[in-house]
Amino acid sequence: MNKKILIGLCAVLVLLLPGVSKAQGNLNLKYSAEIHTGYGTTTKVQGNDMYIGRVMLGTIHGVSFDKYGEIGVGFDAVMLTHYYKSEGLRFAANPYVSVRPTYPITEKFSVFLDCALGATIPVVNMENSKTDVSYMIGPGIKYRKLNLSVGFNQIGSGSGSTSFFARLGLYL
Repeated sequence: MNKKILIGLCAVLVLLLPGVSKAQGNLNLKYSAEIHTGYGTTTKVQGNDMYIGRVMLGTIHGVSFDKYGEIGVGFDAVMLTHYYKSEGLRFAANPYVSVRPTYPITEKFSVFLDCALGATIPVVNMENSKTDVSYMIGPGIKYRKLNLSVGFNQIGSGSGSTSFFARLGLYL
């Protein structure tokens, strides 16, 4: 039940953000694109303490609301690096909706909150895994065209997988 409420609230916020932003003034909407790479460490999998590294390579495409935020659709290819002896490398796909409220400090430097809601889809060597909801949240900084964000990623609910991530991106 909690998962449905979380998804519903995020969907409402995503739909209302452009309207609320427009109501506050004449914002300059423009296309925003980013490529990024990152690394995450899994701390719990189905309630058990484990260490699984997650290498991410992805992109986000969307709309920037002046310098005050972005909303976009992202896709990450994920490789699980610390694998069990007989399983080999494993790969997953992670499509999501990204929302980044931003607070500009100067013209070139700003801070933001990196929020995303999506799914994790098993692709290669993950026969026992299933597609599950995924969300992440964490602070970030942007300097010119570079950004760095860190935070937590939860895959599934309750006994799913929890990880810490760091991501470095470049705006195109």
